[in-house]
Amino acid sequence: TSLCRNQSGSLSTPHGIYLQARQRLAHRWWNLEETEQACGMLERVVASAPTFARGWGALAIAQARALTGGGDTARKLGFTRARAFEVAETALKLDPAMGIAYQALSYLQPYSRYLERSVLQRKALSVAPNDPQVLDLYARFCFAGGRIEEALDCVSRAFDLDPLNPEVASEHAALLAASGRYEASLEFWDDALARWSEFHSMRLAATLWAGQHRDWPRFERLAAELRAGGEQHPALSDSIGFLRQLRDVDPRYWAGVQERLRASVAESGTVRLDILTYLSAAGFTEQTFELIGAASFNAQSAGGFSLGILFSPLSKDMIQDIRFVALCAQLGLCEFWVTTGQWPDCASEGVLPYDFKTECRRLAAVNA
Repeated sequence: TSLCRNQSGSLSTPHGIYLQARQRLAHRWWNLEETEQACGMLERVVASAPTFARGWGALAIAQARALTGGGDTARKLGFTRARAFEVAETALKLDPAMGIAYQALSYLQPYSRYLERSVLQRKALSVAPNDPQVLDLYARFCFAGGRIEEALDCVSRAFDLDPLNPEVASEHAALLAASGRYEASLEFWDDALARWSEFHSMRLAATLWAGQHRDWPRFERLAAELRAGGEQHPALSDSIGFLRQLRDVDPRYWAGVQERLRASVAESGTVRLDILTYLSAAGFTEQTFELIGAASFNAQSAGGFSLGILFSPLSKDMIQDIRFVALCAQLGLCEFWVTTGQWPDCASEGVLPYDFKTECRRLAAVNA
C-alpha cells in the first residue's frame, strides 16, 4: 500500500493508523521520537486488530531495522530481538506470504551471516514477488552485497508497481546514483523532493549522494535545507562534516579522525565502516587498511547506513586494493558470493587490477 494514497475518513481505523505509522518511519528514520511513536502506533494496531498480518509485518520490520541499524535507538526504546522474532513469526502464522516478515527475520540474523540472511530475503521475494516494499527491501539487500545492477532492477520494478511511494522513489534515485547514472538520478531526486518535501530522510539521502559525487553546489544547497528543517542527528552531522572535508582536505582533521578510530578499536575491538570509507576517500587508504587489519567486524554496522557504502564512490580506492576482499570475508560476503555465484558488479572481468573471484574463493576456503 502506498504511503501517500488518500485514505480520507479512515485515519482512526487500524489500517489508517498503520499507514500513519509507516509514514512516520519513512519520514525521519533517524529520529528516536518518530520511531517510538510509530512503533507504539503499530503495537496499538495489532492489539486492536490481531489478525491484521500487514500490521504485524510492519512492526516486525521496524523493530528489526532498529535493532540492527546501529546506535542506541533499539536500547532506548526497549526493543528486543525476542520480541521482534515473536512479531515476525506472528505475521507469518497469519499470512505465510507476508514477505516483509521474512525480511525482518533476515535483519535479525547475525550481522556477518550474509548467506543465511540471503535465504530469508529470497524467501520473501518468492512469496511476495509483486510487493513493492519487499522489492524495495530486497534491492537494499542486493546493494549491501555489491550487486548494484540487480538492486536497481528490483527497485525499478517496485517503482513501476507503486510510483506514489516516497521510500521506493528515494531508493530508485539512490541506486541510479550508485550505479554511475548520477545525471539520471538528479531528475528522480528533484521530482521526488518536490512531491514529498516533508520526507527529510529523502533529502538526507539526496544530500549524501550529491556529496559522494562531488556535486558541491547541490550538496550545500540540500544541506542548508536540512538545517533549515531543524534536523539534528549524528548521522547527519557526521556524514555532512566528513563530506565537506573531502572537498577541502585538512590533514589535521583527518589525523583526528584516525585517532578517534584507533580509540574505538582499542575500546571495542571494532570501528564504524562508514567512517573508514570517508577516510579512504580523503586519500588515506593505507591508514584505512591498517585500521581494518586491527579491527573485527563480525558484529559491526555501518553507522546506521547500508553496507552498500562499501561499493559506493567513496570506496573506489579501497576496492582497487586486494585487501578489500579480506574485509568482505569478515562480513560474510565472500562466503555468500562463492556459495551462490551471485557476484558483485566489481567482480566483472576487467573492472579491478586483481582477480576478485580468485581471492574470494581463497579466503572462503581459509575460513571454511
